Amino acid sequence: MEPTRASGLVDGPDHDPREREARQAVQLQIAAARRGPATKLAEAEAIVRELTGRVSELSMDLRPAALDTLGLIPALLSHSQRYEARTGVRVELRHHGLDRCLPPEIEIAAYRVVQEALTNVARHAGVDAVSVQLLADDRLTIVVRDRGHGFDIAATSGAGGLGGMRERVELLGGGFWLEAAEGAGVVVTAELPLARFGRQMMGDAS
Repeated sequence: MEPTRASGLVDGPDHDPREREARQAVQLQIAAARRGPATKLAEAEAIVRELTGRVSELSMDLRPAALDTLGLIPALLSHSQRYEARTGVRVELRHHGLDRCLPPEIEIAAYRVVQEALTNVARHAGVDAVSVQLLADDRLTIVVRDRGHGFDIAATSGAGGLGGMRERVELLGGGFWLEAAEGAGVVVTAELPLARFGRQMMGDAS
């Protein structure tokens, strides 16, 4: 594994311009709603919440611009640098076998899994460090581990970010596993198949 810290990197683009435009449109609708009659405010805010949810779903499907300009590992390092500055949680990133081109859909899925897992750590784990490992052979294995508060898996609905990660991975023929217990931290593991994309990857490398 190659250990890599996020500090010292140039801050690369993380959000697609289309995502920024969509979010700005939602913000404008919020401002307009609050200037309207008070009797319509609750209805307007309900509509805005729905729009915000749709923008969030759309943004998760867009390819992060950083993947095109930097590549997967540099993009993750750039994201980790901003994450550390924003949350105070140190990201310990290790990777092996990623000195080759990966299919775009695999890169997007890997980036989003790490992104969402880190978001959950900042919100719920109560830790000052998180481990991220990526290993590529005939599949890409991603493991995000924290030693924080944990939670009771049986009490979760599977919706939201965790459910979205699982769906994204399984749509590509991969597997997704979640290990958690109250007081014992959380381990998120995703496996994405690479063998089925072998010809494409060889073509990119030639």
